[in-house]
Amino acid sequence: MAVIDPRDGRVTDAIREITRGKGASVALETSGAAAANRDALDSVSPWGTVCLVGIGCEFTFSLAKYLRTQLRILTSWTMSIQGQRACADFVVDRGINLDALFTDRWRLDQAEEAYQAFNQQSGGKGVFLM
Repeated sequence: MAVIDPRDGRVTDAIREITRGKGASVALETSGAAAANRDALDSVSPWGTVCLVGIGCEFTFSLAKYLRTQLRILTSWTMSIQGQRACADFVVDRGINLDALFTDRWRLDQAEEAYQAFNQQSGGKGVFLM
C-alpha cells in the first residue's frame, strides 16, 4: 500500500512509479475535485476503469487523448452488493485504516454546519457519526 499526497501535483507520476509504468487497473475518485478527476483518468492503464462519484465540480477532457486507451468511465451513487463485499474484503485484507481517511467528523445535529463546510470545498472527507 502507498500513500500519495496530491498537493505536490505528482499523483499520476507517483501511481505510474508504484505500478512500474503500467498505471492502476481501477481508479475511484470520491473528492469531487476537477484535478482529482483528471488524475484518475491519467493514472489508469489502458482498458482500465475510472469511477467518478465525487460531486462538486465540472471538468472537461480531450476525447482524442483517451480514445485509444479504451478506458471505461463510470459514475455511481452506489455499487452492487458484490462490489460492496469486494471493497470490504480489499480493506480488511490490507488492514486499511478507514478512520484515517476522514478529516472531519460531524454529529447529525451539526448537519447544516457540515454541509456549509462541504459546499466551501476547503476541507477533506467528512463523516457523520451516530
